[in-house]
Amino acid sequence: MTYERQYATLGPVKKRVTLYLDERIQRVLKLRAAQGGSSMSDTVAFAVESFLAIDAEEQATLEKSRGQAARGQTVAYEDAVAQLRRDGLL
Repeated sequence: MTYERQYATLGPVKKRVTLYLDERIQRVLKLRAAQGGSSMSDTVAFAVESFLAIDAEEQATLEKSRGQAARGQTVAYEDAVAQLRRDGLL
């Protein structure tokens, strides 16, 4: 099976990450995931995607209100978020 066919079949490639959370937060996360009928991984992924989408919107609003063009690392970040949106991940 070619990479393109596998990618089209399986969807976006996901990377494994390790998070260190306060055990109380982990416990609440586990309860929230169970309440929503999803895994803790899916719940965290949704939270991170939501955070990035909101953060990008706030950043764009802040830059517009200042009347400044985004430069440097901010441009790379905004471009990365825009690409995630085009790919349907946000």
